[in-house]
Amino acid sequence: MKFSAVLTSLAISALQMVHATPTGLESAELETLKARDGPGYCCSVYENLNSIVSLTIPRGSDTFIWNGVGTCEIEVTRNPNNCNGWKFTLRPNCNYLTRTVTLGVRPANECR
Repeated sequence: MKFSAVLTSLAISALQMVHATPTGLESAELETLKARDGPGYCCSVYENLNSIVSLTIPRGSDTFIWNGVGTCEIEVTRNPNNCNGWKFTLRPNCNYLTRTVTLGVRPANECR
């Protein structure tokens, strides 16, 4: 094997390794992830026999309208201080749902 072929192989290997090396998150992405899992958000989960849908909803003192599954809208009455005591109400356009529906706040890792 020629010396130039060996150098070329090493150069290609080094280039492939540089492209495969993971880099850190950019600060904006990192802040977004921190905010989502931070104390200002709660993981909300809609579950029936056919599907599980999760959404990270910001805390607040007003009602949040969540477009749950299909055309079903869910009113979420939030607590501005924490994730306790949130109330989930299916709007009338959810009448087509014939199965049992579970709505609630879950641990943050269920919304990832």
